[in-house]
Amino acid sequence: MLARHLFIAIVAACAIGSPHSASFSADGDAVAKFRAEEQLAWDKWRLQKQKSALYDANSLTLGATQPKVRIVEFFDYNCPFCRRAQPRLMEFLNKNPDVQIILKDVAFLGKNSLAVARIMLAARKQKNTAELHNALMDQKGLTTETIALDIAGILGFDIQRLKKDAEGGDIQAAIEETQNLAHELRFTSVPIFVGGHTIISGAPEDLTEMLSSIAEDIRKNGCYVC
Repeated sequence: MLARHLFIAIVAACAIGSPHSASFSADGDAVAKFRAEEQLAWDKWRLQKQKSALYDANSLTLGATQPKVRIVEFFDYNCPFCRRAQPRLMEFLNKNPDVQIILKDVAFLGKNSLAVARIMLAARKQKNTAELHNALMDQKGLTTETIALDIAGILGFDIQRLKKDAEGGDIQAAIEETQNLAHELRFTSVPIFVGGHTIISGAPEDLTEMLSSIAEDIRKNGCYVC
């Protein structure tokens, strides 16, 4: 009987939480906090180091031409998650007219993505590419060079000039620069959004709210990494 009562007491103590279990929990929280702070410090360092490359004025952009807030998106025109994020991104821009999205096409997903990236960068030499970008992001299935050229033609771009400019060494260099930047930042998937020292990976349901929170923080507190 005594042994049974002792067993019940021990079980009850474990359920309530002994001083030792509380200590383990506190230690775990401390480790998690340390790791989070360490990751934040690392993110700030690497983003500060790549500041000029991230916010290069030669990149394609959406939104404000004289922005108070700039946010970078790494993407690929054939990435389904990038397409999923697009409506939320546009909703965010509509609600935040002082924000500019800097577009970094990594063209990770094979030769078709590379071909489309070349067309987009060449299109910039003719006129604003926002409408063409949005049309390509609205595509279903594989987006190819032919599809990109067809859409560009509908939107009034000079197709022959596009084809010629797309073969330029400056276009290839721009693509490689973006890919090298993604590699330096250890970005191995898309989409990735960089706002201030915050990095958002993927297309979360609350992307609009997350980006809005980042933008508001930058407006209030500034941003030494952007």
